[in-house]
Amino acid sequence: MPISFTDASGVDKETFAASGAYDAILDIDSRFFIDPALLPASSCPEFQGAREDLEHYCSGVISLLKLSSRPGDRRWKQADKLLTFKEIKGTCLGYSKEGVAGNAIGPTLRKNILNSITDLLEHGEVDPILFELIGAFEEGVGCDRISDLITYVLRERILAFTERVCIACGYSGNTVKIADFAVPYNPYAKSPTLLLPEDILHPLPLAEEFEDIDRVCVENERVRQTANDWFDFSSDKRPTKRQIFQALRGSVEFRDAYVNAYKSSKPRPYDFKKDSEGESAWYENGKAFAEANPLRISAKSESAESLASIVDAICNSFKHGVEDNGQWELLFDDAKVKPRKERYAQRLFAAIAQSYCQANDIDINPEVNNGNGPVDFKFSKGYSNKALVEIKMSASSQLDHCLDVQIPRYLEQEACDKAVYLLIDTGNHKKVQEFANRYRAKAPEVRESIELLIVDASPKESASKA
Repeated sequence: MPISFTDASGVDKETFAASGAYDAILDIDSRFFIDPALLPASSCPEFQGAREDLEHYCSGVISLLKLSSRPGDRRWKQADKLLTFKEIKGTCLGYSKEGVAGNAIGPTLRKNILNSITDLLEHGEVDPILFELIGAFEEGVGCDRISDLITYVLRERILAFTERVCIACGYSGNTVKIADFAVPYNPYAKSPTLLLPEDILHPLPLAEEFEDIDRVCVENERVRQTANDWFDFSSDKRPTKRQIFQALRGSVEFRDAYVNAYKSSKPRPYDFKKDSEGESAWYENGKAFAEANPLRISAKSESAESLASIVDAICNSFKHGVEDNGQWELLFDDAKVKPRKERYAQRLFAAIAQSYCQANDIDINPEVNNGNGPVDFKFSKGYSNKALVEIKMSASSQLDHCLDVQIPRYLEQEACDKAVYLLIDTGNHKKVQEFANRYRAKAPEVRESIELLIVDASPKESASKA
């Protein structure tokens, strides 16, 4: 279940916040990435000159490919070696489906990247900064892999930052020695903990946005002028990565305009306090929810009935807080208009469940999925007693599929008899009512094993305005 670095280590939260470090969740990846465009503006001394280090590294790969006469020769192998790195574990960032694992760059992907750079070199000079944009034109490369590469290149800076922050905060837990640095140990991932400054992190790095050529062209007239021969802007379809690569390859003018547009684009630091993407607020919001909606749970036995009653109590407390205590606001953006992502709701519930279990000293294991894998939650007590919780937002197109296929499959896989289908209605009342009618028409044994619990999270006026 989710736990932040400060909660796990017991360091003072205000002192930690003053350091500028991101308070990572130790057992679930957060979807933040190191944005290279933000590196020059970082206030942390360890990251002064970090952008130059990254460009120097990329220049080394390009220089070797320039000297290479064919794939597989000595210079090519040296360039391949530069792109070969061991996964740097411990940042707790990325798209990992389970836990906090990273990606690195495998041999096939390295070969494809080297081939692409070589191809571009045959049609003009390659600016090292194009490596930051490689996710826009290379299949299989996204912001997570680029972030992993940056982590590798800047690893000593990250280690130095982590050590300094821990000393400043009085961290006294277990440490791991890496090179000349002592960094915290993460018992949940069984790896080091590497802290990162908030001011270099973003949910979607600027480079990733450059896959949207149409948007880039709207904001940069020079790119549009040179891209007209390559893209059909009257079409609703976005250009593929392959089409973007062909444009970069076929027109040096377009390539220069594209790179210069990226260089001149002003990066937007992410507001972690506002957290418009809901990537971090769920954790503290979940704890605050549990505190505002206290729950007393009795756990006298190890029976399946006892576990089911605990899960029902947690789910119904969530429903009560959202419907009756104004906590629906947590499921919407700051303007209280747009519902947050389903992943946010899943993680919010995880933090709430964790807080309730801790407050009631209940020894159960509410395993949470990262939002990408099979079941959202598996509660277990003892060896064989299990209960599942699946969360869906009412706007989802998968409501019926979840009921008819997903949950039954999970129940079978987990050898479990009980599941709660927690359906959060953020304003789709007619759709939810029609789904509820279909649920009630199911066979009794289906409704016995899968309990449907609808939570009305639609926006409500405050009591003073009603």
